[in-house]
Amino acid sequence: MNRTLLIKTIVLVLLTTSFIPTKRLSRKDILDTLCTAINEKKLVKFYYDDKYSDFTDWRIVEPHLVGDHKSTGNTTLVAWFLPTQQQSESGHPEEWGNYLIDRIQSLQVLDKAFQRTRPKYNPNDSRMSIIRCYVQKTY
Repeated sequence: MNRTLLIKTIVLVLLTTSFIPTKRLSRKDILDTLCTAINEKKLVKFYYDDKYSDFTDWRIVEPHLVGDHKSTGNTTLVAWFLPTQQQSESGHPEEWGNYLIDRIQSLQVLDKAFQRTRPKYNPNDSRMSIIRCYVQKTY
């Protein structure tokens, strides 16, 4: 095997194994952690497996609400996405996101807090049949 091919193989192995989390948290742990972060207005970081786009990656978000979606029954995190510079340059803007709890991995609560809710936030989200926890709206 030539040196270039060996380096490419090593890089490929590192990219596909080292940075993708394998530990899955229980559903209860994810819900408890998210609701604590929401109550404390703390940013969270997690790895998200997005089945509907090519954007399976780490996310840093301001979590605002967790609820059960009326039409699907999926427990969903509604959060403001804060892209890294690289994510932003790749076409992923700062915006609202809906994240299925079952696709969240390696959830971490960060030390940084957010002060205000984001534009168009609705703590009485009509898409949800049950709202499990939410941030009080601030201006």
